[in-house]
Amino acid sequence: MRLMDEKGRIFGKINIFDLIVLLVVILGVAFMLLRPTAEEKQQAAAPRHTAVIVMEIEGVRDYIAEAYHVGDTVYEGTTEIGVIKEIEVAPQKVVKLQPDGSYKEVERKLYFDMKLTLETDEYYENEGQFVDGKGMLCGTNHTITTGFAKNDAAVRSIKIIED
Repeated sequence: MRLMDEKGRIFGKINIFDLIVLLVVILGVAFMLLRPTAEEKQQAAAPRHTAVIVMEIEGVRDYIAEAYHVGDTVYEGTTEIGVIKEIEVAPQKVVKLQPDGSYKEVERKLYFDMKLTLETDEYYENEGQFVDGKGMLCGTNHTITTGFAKNDAAVRSIKIIED
């Protein structure tokens, strides 16, 4: 049996030109999928810093507040944001209309505001502020999770710790 017949087909089944085109297409797709993007190159090149991030969670019930512990790792999706170093819990304050028509700040029963102080070593700045690829700016909201709780939290401050 010959490798190529008189019509230019390999083993009499596939044309050599078609095979070359198919290989070029496969290699082109593989190159496009496997090469790092410009953003990934910039992210990899950016120097990492240790930073302290303060996040605030408002209006949680007592059992949610008790689910956060110092030392817990905090995630947003699958990205690690940091490790909890300090937790502050205070009764939630709300403004309530009084019978005389005035407004007064009062504590909302069974609800608390929390401040989580996180530490991360994956903080970097590259046309924005990021923790391992997630944008972290003061005032931005993030859905954070630990092993026992999931809440929306707002970034209140970011401070780079000098190395």
